[in-house]
Order: sequence, then structure tokens, then C-alpha cells
Amino acid sequence: MGGTLFQVLIPAIFLFYFYKRRDKYGVIFSIFWLGQNFINISIYIADAKCMCLPLLGGKHSTHDWNYLLSYYGLVDKYSQISGVVSGVGRILIVLSLALTFNIIATEYKKVKNDAH
Repeated sequence: MGGTLFQVLIPAIFLFYFYKRRDKYGVIFSIFWLGQNFINISIYIADAKCMCLPLLGGKHSTHDWNYLLSYYGLVDKYSQISGVVSGVGRILIVLSLALTFNIIATEYKKVKNDAH
């Protein structure tokens, strides 16, 4: 569970840091990074039932999401949970791209207005 936790926590810390510094480029990067990590997490969640992916700890490792979903009786819902997590990741990536295009448009307008 630590891997998943850090995949969310580290980009979130950077997001908070850049937000506090009012660094819009850092914020956008962090949102994109977080979105990409959510998509990666969704792949691991989707593997919770069949446990086909190799684990870092080898064959004696516990599949975190299999354990967690089994514990809460949700292992049969792995596909829906994975889909939601993947959807969140995709939304974050689209948001980061929309913010990027917004900055580009804003900067373009400033340059265009300054030229006249």
C-alpha cells in the first residue's frame, strides 16, 4: 500500500508547494503527474483479482490491492474501482492540458496587445 500512497502523496505535496509559491507551471506539472499516477494505480487495482503483474517483492509479496479489496469485500468490484481511479487520472490530465492552453492563450493575448 506504501507504493500507491506515495504515488499520490508525493505529487500532492509538490502540488501544494507550487500552489503556495504561486508557480502556475509547477502546479500544472504536478496535476499532470498526479493524473498519470492515478492511471498507473488503476492498472494495479485492475490486477487485484488475477494478480498477474509481477510484484517488486517477488513471489512472496502481498498484492496490496487484492488484500485491501478482499478485506473490505470489494474484490469483485475491482474493475469498477479501477475505472473510477483511471477516470480521475484522465480528468486530472485533461485539466492540466486545459490549464496549459489557457496560459498559452493568455500569454499570447498579452504579447499581441503589447505589440500594438
